[in-house]
Amino acid sequence: MLDILISLFMWTFMLGISTVFIPWSIFALILFLLYDRQRTQFLLIHRAWCNSTAKVFPKWKYRHYGFEKLKKGQHYVIMSNHQSLGDILLLSFLPVTFRWTSKRSVFMVPIFGWQFWLGGHLSIVRGSEKSRKKFMKRAIETLRRGISLLIFPEGTRSRTGEIGPFKPGGFLMAVRTGTPILPIVISGSGDALPKTSWVMRKRTYPVVRVLDPIETAGRTEEDVDALMKQVRDLLIEAKKDNDEESSRLLNEWVGPAGSQA
Repeated sequence: MLDILISLFMWTFMLGISTVFIPWSIFALILFLLYDRQRTQFLLIHRAWCNSTAKVFPKWKYRHYGFEKLKKGQHYVIMSNHQSLGDILLLSFLPVTFRWTSKRSVFMVPIFGWQFWLGGHLSIVRGSEKSRKKFMKRAIETLRRGISLLIFPEGTRSRTGEIGPFKPGGFLMAVRTGTPILPIVISGSGDALPKTSWVMRKRTYPVVRVLDPIETAGRTEEDVDALMKQVRDLLIEAKKDNDEESSRLLNEWVGPAGSQA
C-alpha cells in the first residue's frame, strides 16, 4: 500500500509540475514563433522539468559519470540502453542540447506527451514506411543544424535489463551526417519503474555513465552493421562494471535488505 501511495504522489507531482511549467512553455513557444527557430529555450525548460521531477523521487538516488568526455559545441547521436521511463529523467541531466526520438503514441499522452510535441522532438509511427522516411529526414536535418539527437537503439524498454538487439536507424543518421556517436550505459533504473507496472516499488541507485564518443567521419552505410555491433558490444561490456557500481551504491545507501522496500 505504501508503494502505491508513493507512486500516486509521484505521478500527481509530475502532473502538477507539468502544469506549473505550462506558462513557461507558452513563453518559449512565443520565442520560437518570433526568432528561436531551433526551440532551444523550450528544450532548456523541458530539461528543467525532468530535473525537478528526478530530484524529488523518494525511492532513488542516482549518479552520473563521464560528463567530462563531452566536447563543448559538439553535437552527437546519443545512444543509450533503455530499462525504464525513469531513463528520460536521468538522461535529462546531460549538459547537451538534444531532442528525443520516440514512438508517436508517447506524444499523445496528455500534458507529458504534449511537452515532447511542443519541444519539436521527433516521433515515428511503428510499422509505417512513410513515417520512417519522414522521421529520417527530420533527424538528419536536426543533426545538420548542430542539435544532438538521443536514440534508444533497442527501440523499446528491456524487460530483463539485458541489452537487446539494435535497430540501424540511428547509425544511418550518424554516418550520413558524419556525427559522432555518444554511447551511454544506464544501470539500476529498471526497478525504479518496471515496464509492466506504474507502481514504483524498489529503492534503486541508477548509475549513468558516458563512454568515449565514436567518430563516424569517413564511414559509409556499408559500415553500419559493424558500427552497430561495435556500439552494442561496448555497452554490454561497460554495463557489467556499471551494474556492480549501482549495486554497491545501493547497498551503501540502504543495505541489501533495504533495496527491497
